[in-house]
Amino acid sequence: GTNDMTKTIWHQNEIGVGLNSTGALDSILIGKGGGGIASNVRMGPSALSVNTTGTNNIAIGSNAMPSNTTGGFNIAIGIGAMQANVGGANNIAIGIGAMQANVGGANNLAIGWLALGTNNGANLNLAIGLGALQNTTTASNQGVGHSALRQNVSGTQNVAIGEETMNDNISGSFNTAVGYWALRAVKGNSNTAVGNTSLQNVTTGTGNIGVGNASGYTNSLGSATI
Repeated sequence: GTNDMTKTIWHQNEIGVGLNSTGALDSILIGKGGGGIASNVRMGPSALSVNTTGTNNIAIGSNAMPSNTTGGFNIAIGIGAMQANVGGANNIAIGIGAMQANVGGANNLAIGWLALGTNNGANLNLAIGLGALQNTTTASNQGVGHSALRQNVSGTQNVAIGEETMNDNISGSFNTAVGYWALRAVKGNSNTAVGNTSLQNVTTGTGNIGVGNASGYTNSLGSATI
């Protein structure tokens, strides 16, 4: 036995392409997934395999949305994307492991390797970039850029745009950082930094404002500075 990629099987509204020497599928499965719902599309081993009533889902990749049963209007593209999702709806996850731990969270967008990877049930997060918002479990954060808000766990209503912006934040909230490494070490609340490395070393300080390249670079513990 060699594999014959020209062989195709049809079963319960599914198309299997590629059979091994024993006649078992070992390549790719294309179809509607579990429940045979016409509005769903799945492609890949175990993708959308146990779905029952969820509608309007697209799952492409090995183990993309394999646990989904009732969630609808989701798009999962990539190995393990939305792997744990059961009932979460209106999510888009593109990338290996993107939103892989999400169970019931809704209205999230994650693009990139492990983007929003730990999110379980939080809503309204946006993560674009490798590891963006990787550890976040709370709602209403926006991280755009490689490792933006990567360590954030419980902070909410943060905006981080740029490589490693607010990377070290764990619980700080209401912060805005725009620029490479802006507010990288922050753990406080209500800080605003615009510019490369702006307020980079602020940790527990609150209410600081930095505008411009390296603005407030030496500030580490101060609060309410401009």
